[in-house]
Amino acid sequence: MIQDFAISTFERKGRLWIRIYSDAEKVQAFFAGTAFGEVAYEDLSSCFATLVEIFRQGFVTNSRERIEGRGEVSEVILPGERTVVLRRGIRGGVFGSLLKDKYLRLPGAEFRNFEELFLLDDLFSSGVAVPQPLVALVSGISRYRSLIGTEKVDNAKNLFQLAREGAAESFLIAAAELAGKEAKKMLAAGVFHPDLHLGNVLFVDERVFLIDFDKACRFSPSTQNSLRQGRRLVERFSRFCRKYGIYQQSLSQAFLRGIGDYSAGPT
Repeated sequence: MIQDFAISTFERKGRLWIRIYSDAEKVQAFFAGTAFGEVAYEDLSSCFATLVEIFRQGFVTNSRERIEGRGEVSEVILPGERTVVLRRGIRGGVFGSLLKDKYLRLPGAEFRNFEELFLLDDLFSSGVAVPQPLVALVSGISRYRSLIGTEKVDNAKNLFQLAREGAAESFLIAAAELAGKEAKKMLAAGVFHPDLHLGNVLFVDERVFLIDFDKACRFSPSTQNSLRQGRRLVERFSRFCRKYGIYQQSLSQAFLRGIGDYSAGPT
């Protein structure tokens, strides 16, 4: 159990954040204070200790299917009886075999999952359909391990999973168009998701949610930039459908309709 840690608060874009830090453990976490409301600091401290214990004992994945992803996923109950989906950062590519779940951080740079947490908070506050961001935690300083937690979307399945389970083409077309509409709002907010595909779109109750923003980045949403990023989104979405043989033409066209002007070619 962690004995010595410090708790502080700060505001970002008018929203409250809570930072808990243990100098002895070299672990720190950011909690979205506005999401937890009046939860006592003692409860958040207990949650902080639970998250640290996850690092100590290893991360146990649940049954969620991973598609071209680099994170491991599990769930935990946080104060207020909120079920949170935790994703641990896992390196991909050349560095994956060497560093696995460790990231390198240059002096003065932000931790990667903290950047993702703030990006998700901005999207959520802008009305883009993403799961509510709740917490991010890092262990280490210059070489660190990370996790990020978002509120669980109950009873949701990703579109890739639904397609594999035999969902009708007409259903997938409608869902793909909804995903395109959310992607359009995301682009308008100046965010590009380079890995947006069927596996990163959740569906439940006639709604979709975009997930897994670990590789997402911000851009200046000028008309030219938005058009370029919109075309890239459509190409990535289409390439995934083609790779897995899932109604590439009809789903790509539906996604294209959803994005609309942001995917238009040069005039």
